[in-house]
Amino acid sequence: MAIDNPTIFCGDDTADLEMHFVELCNIRLSDYFEDERVLTRDKFQIHFNDILDLVENWSIDFPEYNNIAYQVLGAFILRLGTKLPDDLRERIVLSTRWEVDKKIKWPSNWIMLRKFYLNDLKEKIQNHKYGQITHLIDLSLTEDRELNGVCIGLDQFEMFTLNQHISSTYYLNLDSCKLKMIPNSIYDLSNLKILSLNANLISLIPHDIKNLYSLEELHLKYNNIEKLPNSMKTLKELRIIDLSYNNLKLVPFFIVELGDKYFDHLNLLNNPIVEIPPAFKRFIKADFSFMIEDEENSKRNF
Repeated sequence: MAIDNPTIFCGDDTADLEMHFVELCNIRLSDYFEDERVLTRDKFQIHFNDILDLVENWSIDFPEYNNIAYQVLGAFILRLGTKLPDDLRERIVLSTRWEVDKKIKWPSNWIMLRKFYLNDLKEKIQNHKYGQITHLIDLSLTEDRELNGVCIGLDQFEMFTLNQHISSTYYLNLDSCKLKMIPNSIYDLSNLKILSLNANLISLIPHDIKNLYSLEELHLKYNNIEKLPNSMKTLKELRIIDLSYNNLKLVPFFIVELGDKYFDHLNLLNNPIVEIPPAFKRFIKADFSFMIEDEENSKRNF
């Protein structure tokens, strides 16, 4: 098995599994990769027995690789909020045991990261309820030593704050914490470089975010955000923004004002954007191609 990262979706085999799941649900891969929401809970549930049969027979002679198949299945169950029989819940929890997983011989600089991802899956599967959508955390770190200065989750954030360790934190990850608003105390973290708030319930980004003047990356995927404050243009170090799967109808004005060459990565995919600034029709990284094609087709039909 070729592995290229320590996450649950760790390499070519997990990508193959993902594609098989989608195909078993009679969904075109091109549609899925454009918008993963085409794979619904109901479609997955209808074809669940076929998917489970695939997982049960995936690398049955190699328990460590068979475990990974169950881990990927667990990630899909969480993301879609599908039913989870008790015996399957137990099997997925067992698949996260390090005693078996370590046989894959993970690189030594991934051991702590891999254990983190296994524990994240284990805890979320144990607490999973039908209809509840949960996303796994992806820290996007390349080696264990980068965990120094990282704060993950509300409990650790509260502990770091009480113990005054938060000032040395460069990366705060509060993914999947069911936040409806950003905690006010975050705006005091002037040394923060990376803020990840993926998969929450946030609809409003306050002007106070301008106080995070060291911020380089902002991850807001899977929220309910409709607009961003123009005060964010003062964040001179900000180069990476992920706003995919939100409710933006317009490209935020400060992004338009700064220009397309300012950002190393800007993700606005799967937002209901109704108007594209002319300058951004050349902005490949934002990938508005599907909207441009629709616009051109409309003109030809007219």
